[in-house]
Amino acid sequence: LHLKSAAYLSKDWGPPLWEARNREGDEENELFLINYIEICHKNWELLKDVISLGEDDKSNKNKMTKWIKDLNHIRNWTAHPAHGVLTTEQIDKVSELYSKVIEHFPHIP
Repeated sequence: LHLKSAAYLSKDWGPPLWEARNREGDEENELFLINYIEICHKNWELLKDVISLGEDDKSNKNKMTKWIKDLNHIRNWTAHPAHGVLTTEQIDKVSELYSKVIEHFPHIP
């Protein structure tokens, strides 16, 4: 998600402005995966068709963004080696989410 956001911003602003703002440490450069839940909730009407990953009932924002929370948990697990290796279930969840994101997120040309 962060890479997609960065790509959209750099495309809209142009490389020089994006690079300058990226070096300045603006807030959008300090987002964590978990921050996207709040962003999605605040912009639900704009993002619900993508973030819901193909689910039919898009009315429950918390349910539709739970996958971000789950992925963040797995991301935190991998970022702290003391937790050990990922379980088979965690690996399967990441693979499933990857497939859904590829299917439902708009592609940047």
